[in-house]
Amino acid sequence: MLDRVSVVTKEINALVSMTPIKTQRTFTKLLQCHLYFHLIRSYKVVIFVQKFLNKN
Repeated sequence: MLDRVSVVTKEINALVSMTPIKTQRTFTKLLQCHLYFHLIRSYKVVIFVQKFLNKN
């Protein structure tokens, strides 16, 4: 999972380096929000599954 994230991050950084700086900043902020959203969502799913498994 982490390997995939780092590969995607490297690819995105390569793309970002080709864009103007003003666009870069906006893009980076959007990307960070997007990544955090996914991390939080997957974390919630993990907690939910653990709670569900603990009940049984």
